[in-house]
Amino acid sequence: MANRRLHITLDHDLSAHLDRKLQVETGYETAEDYVGELIRQDMEADDATADFMRDLLADAVNDGEDSYRAIEPSDVIRRNSPR
Repeated sequence: MANRRLHITLDHDLSAHLDRKLQVETGYETAEDYVGELIRQDMEADDATADFMRDLLADAVNDGEDSYRAIEPSDVIRRNSPR
């Protein structure tokens, strides 16, 4: 995939934060490095969430329909009603 150019305008607070990140020993030499790393972290978080949900639901998916209990809509309404 080709590189993509992104043009953004930062308000004062965001600009000051970016300047601080680039002035300290963070490993970011440019704003592009910093923004790219933020996007990579976001992608990793999305992947971790998907893995978590897949693991969480795996047993339910693999158990089959015999493991489920049929309930009536009134049961759900009663369960979710304030006591």
